[in-house]
Amino acid sequence: MICSSDACDHLFELSSAKSSDLRRERGLRGTENFWLEGICGFHRVGHQPRLIEGWIIGAHARHMETLTEEKVLLGLLWLFRKFLSFDVPHPKRFLRTQWHSHPNFRGSYSFQPTYADELRTGRWDLESPLADVSGRPRLQFAGEASSRTHFSTVHGAVETGWREADRLNEFYQVRA
Repeated sequence: MICSSDACDHLFELSSAKSSDLRRERGLRGTENFWLEGICGFHRVGHQPRLIEGWIIGAHARHMETLTEEKVLLGLLWLFRKFLSFDVPHPKRFLRTQWHSHPNFRGSYSFQPTYADELRTGRWDLESPLADVSGRPRLQFAGEASSRTHFSTVHGAVETGWREADRLNEFYQVRA
């Protein structure tokens, strides 16, 4: 969600609210916004001071995917306005993922099998791009399966996407 810098500056107030406070909220349980109980946090996106990302888990995430983007946004705005001490403006843009319902992912994460060590293979193999004879990257791998530090997490997927984008930027800057 893209927001004003003031709203992003204070979002930590919402993330620091106890999740039990949200679960006890009488205006939430049994309503169409019950899915908000599955939110586990909001974070400012690095190098993007006006962008925040939120995390939702489990059955609540699966239910949220069935809602229209408008209903999701209205629910989030209700949550922000309930717990934040300042006026939360309507965001300039809103985007959500739908990992569970996406036919290629179905909410899955990768895992490292127990025999990977025996095969002497692992995440580090996916971290290295395949290059042609001149050293030009031909195939690069991003995604949580290639993250050394955040394997099997969404933030690992985000981190490795930035890693590969940086790799391409460096490659083309040298040749410019």
